[in-house]
Amino acid sequence: MSVSPSVLLLSIAIGGPVLLLALAVLYHAALIARQRADLDLALAEAGLPSEMLIQSTGPMPPTGRGDRDTEEERDLLTEHVSSLVTRSADALALRLEEAMAQMQEQLAHQRSSLETLLSEPARMATASVPMGRAAGEYVRNDAAPTMSSQIARLIDEGLSDRAIARELRIGLEEVKIARSRGGRP
Repeated sequence: MSVSPSVLLLSIAIGGPVLLLALAVLYHAALIARQRADLDLALAEAGLPSEMLIQSTGPMPPTGRGDRDTEEERDLLTEHVSSLVTRSADALALRLEEAMAQMQEQLAHQRSSLETLLSEPARMATASVPMGRAAGEYVRNDAAPTMSSQIARLIDEGLSDRAIARELRIGLEEVKIARSRGGRP
């Protein structure tokens, strides 16, 4: 069975968003169920019945007790929830302080190690070690004459500008510039 490309693209164009919508609904349902479980746990820790949760869409179920008991339970629940929030915030602040202390300790350690690397005794210790000789120290300085001295030597030998340019493999203009700088005709 063959399906035309336009039908396939149309089904993907419609099916993709519908699939994403279904996933979003499932995700939100899981979040709501988790919130319900967290509230039940908080109520259990406070020693209150889980029937105390009030849904905003429905009427308040009759408890048979006075409004004063319900308000006391609600106040107790509010205090408990705020204490849970405060405890978690305190724990978060404590972890943050510990992380900051560790970072400051690492920075202090890095500063001290950098300071010892750049300190004068360390430099003096390395200065007392004899340095190796550079490769250029073994080459005689007069072994490589400058271009202008080579041109002057060839002019003294009586070569023409073109012959000097061919000999040194440079341009004729460079030979003329070197001749004019050297003060020779």
